[in-house]
Parts: sequence; structure tokens; C-alpha cells
Amino acid sequence: MTGYKLDNLTVLTENNAIGKVVTAGFWESDVIAALLAGEPQKLIMFEPDNALYAAASAQYADESNVEVRNATLSDKTGEADYFVFTPNRFSSLFKPKQLLKIYRKNSNDNVISINVSTVQSVCEQEKILPSAGNILLLGVNCPSTILSDAVQTDHLSYFDVIVVRQPKQGLYETEQQQQETLSSVLQESQFTCAQEIAGDVMYTQFVYVRDHQREKINTLQAKVTQAETQNATIAKQLTEAESRSSQFESSATELNTHYSKLKVQCEELTENVSALEIKGTELATQNTQLDNALIQAKAQGEKLSTDRAQKLTENEQLAAQITALHTKQNELAESLKNKDIQVEKVNAEVVKLKNDLEISSKDKVQLLANSERLNNDLLDTRQKLENELTQGTLKKQQLVTLAGHVRELESERVSLIEKQQAIDLEMAKVEAQIELIKDVVIREKAF
Repeated sequence: MTGYKLDNLTVLTENNAIGKVVTAGFWESDVIAALLAGEPQKLIMFEPDNALYAAASAQYADESNVEVRNATLSDKTGEADYFVFTPNRFSSLFKPKQLLKIYRKNSNDNVISINVSTVQSVCEQEKILPSAGNILLLGVNCPSTILSDAVQTDHLSYFDVIVVRQPKQGLYETEQQQQETLSSVLQESQFTCAQEIAGDVMYTQFVYVRDHQREKINTLQAKVTQAETQNATIAKQLTEAESRSSQFESSATELNTHYSKLKVQCEELTENVSALEIKGTELATQNTQLDNALIQAKAQGEKLSTDRAQKLTENEQLAAQITALHTKQNELAESLKNKDIQVEKVNAEVVKLKNDLEISSKDKVQLLANSERLNNDLLDTRQKLENELTQGTLKKQQLVTLAGHVRELESERVSLIEKQQAIDLEMAKVEAQIELIKDVVIREKAF
């Protein structure tokens, strides 16, 4: 087919070198030869027609950088219905429409199932890198559908040059070709039409080149926009910082005022500290006085301890007297065996016992007097200690200890009183025994 000049695609790539080339549909052998002359890294050919696939496989069997696949490109992967047409360059995934009126020997029933792939799957399988001098040639009858899908997955940007053969409007039943033109799809992906040839009544060929300069400009524009945004943010932060600075100045003024007040309070506190130091000196003097009072209280306590020891000695003497009385009682019981002989002696003992009882009564009176005196001394000491406790809190614990000693002395006094009561009880028992002895003696005399 004349008019399709694709013998110098190398100059259209960014680095003037061809990377990987993907072709789909019918392309003449001179087009493939021109592509191979540019020494591509690899050429992947999609051919769904079995006869053409077999011929291409045999023709390029010796080309190590050529791969022929028995499939075509579409907007999906897997299998799809393929309408076989004569001549075979009009075979398509879309139903023919006006073509059936031109080539009447064909029909809609001549359909087979073929394998289909997407531009995305080819790029992933062949490890095609973005914009590395890659070229895509679409000689199929649904280029808009394939390119729209590649735009959605962002794989259209993987190619520097895209060559398509766009069928005339109305040849196939496809609404997408009516709604979305090929030009708009490619322009959105930064492609510019470098060549348009309408040398065929059925097709128009377009050569689109990726506008890398415009991409760079757009990238720079995006950076400028980002910088402007950052500047706006910085300006806002600067305004906020100035506002905070004003607030800090106001706060500093308030802090200075507060500092002046604190300084005045500090001077007042200094004066109070001086007054407290004077008060502390007075309290130290009072503490010395309390120490002296405590020494006196200790001396009184020692005196009370001496008095207590003396009372214990007196109690021991009373206990000895009671023991003697018991001994005498035993002697009296023994003397009853010889009643007649011992009557006078008993009378004498009775008289002696009366005398002893009188002496014991005198001792009892003396003991009660001593107990009363001791009680009065304890009360006076306790009153003094309580007065001293109210005057000095610093020696409170020591005074509490002395108060405990006083309570112990009071307890001992009570114990002495109880012992005295026990002695009185024993004396009463002795008197009762004496009376009993007297009665016995009188009765024996009567006999």
C-alpha cells in the first residue's frame, strides 16, 4: 500500500533510538523491514489470522529479536470472538457494517475464537519500560478501544511513538468510535500528531509522537504550583508567627508586671523570715527553760521512786508481822492441848496480841497518812507536769513519758492500797480467830 512512509521512525523517539516495538493487525513487509532496519531491542508482532501468522513465523524465523504471537490486542485478556473477513485485512473484533455491502461474499456468521491481550499485559510480560524509545503500531480495526484501555492503566505513556490505522466512520458497529475520537484520547496522554495520511479510502494513518518537552513543562509547572502552595503555606505560617510574636510580647509585659509583684512579695517574705528568726531565738530560750523544768521533773520522779521503795519496805514489814501472827496462832493452837496450864499464858498472849493490834492499827493509820501524802504529792506533781506540758510543745514527748511514770506511780499507789486492804482483811481474820480462841478457852474453863 502506497503512502505509508514509516522508514524513519528513529528520529521521532526521544533518544533517536528504537527500544521495543509492538505491532498488531496487518502491516506490510516493507514496514516491518523498515522497523528492523532501526535495530529495535525487540519486535513483538500480534497476528490473529492463522495463515498470516504461519507466514510471518516462517519469514522471521531467523530474526532473534522478532517474536510472532497468534493473537491480537484488545481492552481485555483471554479469548474473544473474531469476525473473519475477505480480504483478511478487514477482519476485526467488531462486526462489519458497511463492509458487508461492499464485499457481499462475507457475512456476520463467519466468527472464530482467538486469544487477546491488553497493552498493560504486554508491557508487563515483555518488561517494557516507560518512554525508552518504544513504538506501538495498531493496524487493527478498533484502535480507540485499545488506546482508551491503555490510558486507564497509564501504560500509554510507556511509548514514544504510536502509529494507528483508523478505519473510516461507519465501517464497523462500534459506539465508542463515535463518542470518543482517536485524537482526544492521545492528546490527553501528551501525544501530538506528527503525520496524517489519508491515502486509502478505507483508512487514515496517523503518526503520534509523545511531547516530552510539554511533559517536562507540565512537570515544572506542577513543581511551580507546589512551590507557590508552599510559599502560601510559609506566608501563612509567617503571619501566624508574627501573631504569636505579638502575643509573646504581650505575655512578656504581663510577666514583667508579675515579676514586679513577686519581687515585692519576696521583700515582704524576707522581712517575715527575719521576724521568724527572732521568734526562733525566743523559742530556743523557752526550750532551754523547758529542759530545766524537765530536769526538775526527773528529780521529782526519782524522789517518788525512793518513796515508793520505802513504801514497799513498810509493806514487807507488815507482811512479816502477819507471818508472825500466823506463827503465834499456830502456837496458840498447840497450847490448847494443855488448857489448864496455858490459860494464863493465853490470856497473856491475848493481851500481847491486843497490844500488837494496837501497834498495827497505829501502823495502819501511819500507812494511810503516808498514802494520803503520797497521793497529794502525786496530784501536785501531775498538776505541775500538765502545766509544763501546756507551756512547751517541743518537749511534749518527754513530758508524756514522765506522765506515764506518774501513772505508774499512781498504779503502784493503788496497788499499795489494795495490799493494805488485804492486810486489813487478814488482821480482821486474826481478830476473829483470837475471839474464837477466847470463846474456846472460856468454854473449857466452864467445863
